[in-house]
Amino acid sequence: MSEAGTPSFDAKLTVCIDFKSPQAYLAKDPTYALADELDLEIDWLPLLVAQMTRPEPVAENADRGTRHRGFRAEYAEREIQRYADLRGLVIKDVYHAPVDSSLAAVGLLWVKEHSPECLRGYMDRVFDRYWRTQELDIADATAIAGIVEEIGAAREGCAAYLDGEGRRVLERLQTSLHEAGLFNVPGYVVDEEIYFGRQHLAMIRWLLTDKQGHPPI
Repeated sequence: MSEAGTPSFDAKLTVCIDFKSPQAYLAKDPTYALADELDLEIDWLPLLVAQMTRPEPVAENADRGTRHRGFRAEYAEREIQRYADLRGLVIKDVYHAPVDSSLAAVGLLWVKEHSPECLRGYMDRVFDRYWRTQELDIADATAIAGIVEEIGAAREGCAAYLDGEGRRVLERLQTSLHEAGLFNVPGYVVDEEIYFGRQHLAMIRWLLTDKQGHPPI
């Protein structure tokens, strides 16, 4: 970021994530793989989005619109579980209890700023313990600070940042990202173009390799 809370999009690839998003969880490792293949640094940014909510059971006499929304929700859940199974990931329940993921997002900003070499370790632990084991409360400042300590990131000032300045930086960042047209995760920014969803990784790779070969369409 060019200044606290303002994204510059100077990196070749910017990726927005939210720890409470199963789609962001599924996108993390394939995005790592792309970065490793092309030897590039990703600018990871937290973007807070609406949480998936468990749909109400569809009554037999429901109208067509209600039934359609129910079918879409069922398909979305099956698709997430299908890809998680293929990758050997465990998602116990795509419909977590309502949670505020802003503390985990502030933790990401802290690690990124003070110990960038630890950033993958932070993301891996937060995603894994929230989705696979469901043992992490991402709204608990003590738990987030514990992960920061566990990965060997800078600790001095972390607690104060989580409770103060970090929240203000995050709020400014959310405003800037929304103004730039980012509203969902995973969100990818390449050459000022925005792509939502890991299904675009093949296109993103093509763009990052100077459009070598045929476009992946």
